[in-house]
Parts: sequence; C-alpha cells; structure tokens
Amino acid sequence: MGSGLPRIKRTRTYSPEQLALAVEAVNSKQCTIRAAQEMFGVPRSTIFGVIYRMKKKLGLIGQPKQ
Repeated sequence: MGSGLPRIKRTRTYSPEQLALAVEAVNSKQCTIRAAQEMFGVPRSTIFGVIYRMKKKLGLIGQPKQ
C-alpha cells in the first residue's frame, strides 16, 4: 500500500575520517555529541550509535554478566 513514489536515498555527506574524529572528540570529553555534530558534520544519531556499540562491546552498558 505504498504511494507509488520511488524512495529517495540519502547519501552520506561525511567521510569515515570525520566520523572517527567526532567519536574520538566525544570519547575524550573534548566536546558533547551535539557540538561534535556541528564541528564535523556527522549526524548526532550516528555518533551516538557508534559510541553505544563500542561501549556495549566492551561491556560498559547493559546487565552485568554473572
């Protein structure tokens, strides 16, 4: 039950280097996620998602394992 219109694909407007710099700046507490978004041009949700997945992988987020 779609509208019949083709979907618009959004392309990334930032490079992997910009994403890495933004994540590093937030992790080192040089700036907030919102400030990193403005400085590096990376969406806030993308920065948050990368940091969240890193912390989850390290076991810093979630239920403690027994």
